[in-house]
Amino acid sequence: LVILALPVGVIGGTFSQVWSEFDEEKRKSQIDKKRQMQFITSAIQKLDPSTMTRLMLIELWHEHPELDPDIARPEASRFLGEVAIKLDLPRDQSITRQMTLRVEGNSELVERNVTGKITIRYTWTPQRNNDKERRQPHCPGEKEQSKTFNLEGQLEVTLIEASGLLNLDWSKRNGASHPYCMVLCYPVSPGDDILKPVVWRAPTKYKTPNPKWNASHTFNFCWKNVSLSYLE
Repeated sequence: LVILALPVGVIGGTFSQVWSEFDEEKRKSQIDKKRQMQFITSAIQKLDPSTMTRLMLIELWHEHPELDPDIARPEASRFLGEVAIKLDLPRDQSITRQMTLRVEGNSELVERNVTGKITIRYTWTPQRNNDKERRQPHCPGEKEQSKTFNLEGQLEVTLIEASGLLNLDWSKRNGASHPYCMVLCYPVSPGDDILKPVVWRAPTKYKTPNPKWNASHTFNFCWKNVSLSYLE
């Protein structure tokens, strides 16, 4: 009623101002996220490559039907939880692992109690030329040869299902979240001494706290002749 009583110009001006403030806040948020990612990238460069190749993070998100589903990084308010997995990637044999993990919160994203479990499966198929360690020819006068790290193969990740996820859809009395996953890992060796993750945005299941995705994606791992000297 109050809005209807206002002149059209005032209504338009008010919404225009609010929208501008929203855009500015969103822009600042994106800048902050970029800085955070730069900080994370800088920090993880100090880790052993054999450690980084075995890390996989699965984030669970609620898709808002009125927002762009292809957005690179969702708003923190839509965070449903995450699981961190240490992968088993032997150089000389193929393996398959299936596990059910409890969904964990992340207070750095949002202060929220999350619920649920997720079941995933991954299959690792290594290339035949995975040497545990190689040594590069040393330059004249160099006392020790520099060590390198190598790991190549295919990692197929299957999101099977989740259960008991948090409800973030309050638009209806019997609403339920529209859950999807973003799977992050490090299958490619550093370029220009910068380690960058590869992210798979999995399909969405609508209006359910118990999604059954049965969706798969293959990550091609290619860590070739990575000098361990960049850690020093």
